[in-house]
This record gives sequence, C-alpha cells and structure tokens, in this order.
Amino acid sequence: VDELYIGLNDLHIGLGLTFMFEVLSGGLVDYMAQKIKAKGIPFGFGGMGKIGEGILPADRILAEHYRIGSSSVILSRTFRNEVDAEGKPQLDLDAEISKIRKEEQKLSGWTSSQFNENHKQVIETVKRIVSGM
Repeated sequence: VDELYIGLNDLHIGLGLTFMFEVLSGGLVDYMAQKIKAKGIPFGFGGMGKIGEGILPADRILAEHYRIGSSSVILSRTFRNEVDAEGKPQLDLDAEISKIRKEEQKLSGWTSSQFNENHKQVIETVKRIVSGM
C-alpha cells in the first residue's frame, strides 16, 4: 500500500451516521490518521468544496487536513465545470485552486492552538448541522 484515502461518505453511511463530517468531528479520522501515520503511509480524507463555501466551510475542512497531517483531498462536485446557456464555463478552476493555495499558505503559519480552535469550531458546526437534519 502506497497511500490511503479515507472516504468519509462511505464511512458515515456504513456507521449509520447522519452527516459525513461526523466521522471527522467525532475523532474517528484522527484515530485512523494516527494509525496510518505510525506506518509512514501518506493519506487523505473527505472532500472539500470551494474556499468560503459550504455548510461546513471548506477553509475549516482544509485546516483539519493540516491539523491531522493529511496529504490529499478530493475536490467536491462544486468544482464541476458546468456551462451556461451560451456554453461559457461557470467555474474558473485556476482561480479556485489559487484560493486553496492561498489558504494553505495561511495555514502553514498557524500555531497548534489555532488548529485546536478550528477543530472546536468544526465540532460545534457539525453538531449544529446534525441537529438541524
């Protein structure tokens, strides 16, 4: 095995949970990441939407990737390159990737307390989302 990917959607369905990010906020991804990192295997998890968007904001999810030590993510379907009635692309993929890279630069300077605070916010946001479902 050269690399692992933790599929949050399949995992949450298999566990009978309501929202796929419950496995992130509940500590299961942290647990799995510790085991995977102990074996020296690169890993990734989940999906990520556009920076500044999502009921669980993508910037919070990206910060969780950094906190946990993930090296990859799948971009969500919000990155589909749909076209308008004239056939003009609705998505500037280069601009969206640039936003992610800028966010990564910011995160590279974060302290552990900033990552811990983000994690607390993820937990609270997921609880709020699940209670509204």
